Amino acid sequence: MKKWIASATTLLCCVLVLVLFWPHVTSAQRQTLNLYIWSEYIDPDILTAFEKATNSRVLVSVYESNEDMVAKLRGGGTSQYDIVVPTDYIVPNMLELGLLQPLNKELIPNLSNLGEKFVGLPFDPENTYTAAYQWGTTGIGYRKDRLPENFERSWGLIFDPQQQYGPFVMIDEMRSMIGAAAVYLGFDMNTTVRSELQQIQQLLIDTKRRSAGLIGGVGGKNQLVSGTANVAIVYSGDALQAAEENPNIGYFVPREGAHIWLDVMAIPAQAP
Repeated sequence: MKKWIASATTLLCCVLVLVLFWPHVTSAQRQTLNLYIWSEYIDPDILTAFEKATNSRVLVSVYESNEDMVAKLRGGGTSQYDIVVPTDYIVPNMLELGLLQPLNKELIPNLSNLGEKFVGLPFDPENTYTAAYQWGTTGIGYRKDRLPENFERSWGLIFDPQQQYGPFVMIDEMRSMIGAAAVYLGFDMNTTVRSELQQIQQLLIDTKRRSAGLIGGVGGKNQLVSGTANVAIVYSGDALQAAEENPNIGYFVPREGAHIWLDVMAIPAQAP
């Protein structure tokens, strides 16, 4: 999904989080940690370091949407996976469905290293069930070699036919798309006004007809890299990874504003 971020500090912190989530084992008790996470979302070096530090192995399963992840957990996955990485907004639903178990904070002392912005948030006020993993924005990735230098950095690049520069893709994530359309039209991103929602709906329908479709964040990144799309709505991390693969790719947060997301680590209710 949104890209693993590789640095010495990040790698160390992620390994510490995973190690502290994990019981100590002897050489004769080599165990398996089943990690259920967004695709392309954790540095393989972190997993290797974790396996070495804990004498265990990590099996990684991936998903492309929160809804897919929740459906899998509801279908018996709470007893198949040890750690999942949901986005903030889906956590209350997961708690209502009984899909998560409380964290034993005595085993995770480095929770104290989280910045103030990432603790005590409305979806889990006491951090009873979750620990922040990564955050970013949902904006626009584009091909610098195919767009003029002076193009307007606005959601109009997607929603205005007069600002369309070749093929583009939308992201298959309802909150991001509805929010983008809302701020482009000058509405609150969380509007519940019926007349405004109707305008948002029509704008999205009209835009989809001109687009090359709605796809996941990694799919949008891949289309930018390959040149199939000139513009794509993507997660900031995917855009960074795309730029590493192809220097002709840029990214911006539109002037009207954009959705900020936070993904967290959590433990399924019946984690083995």
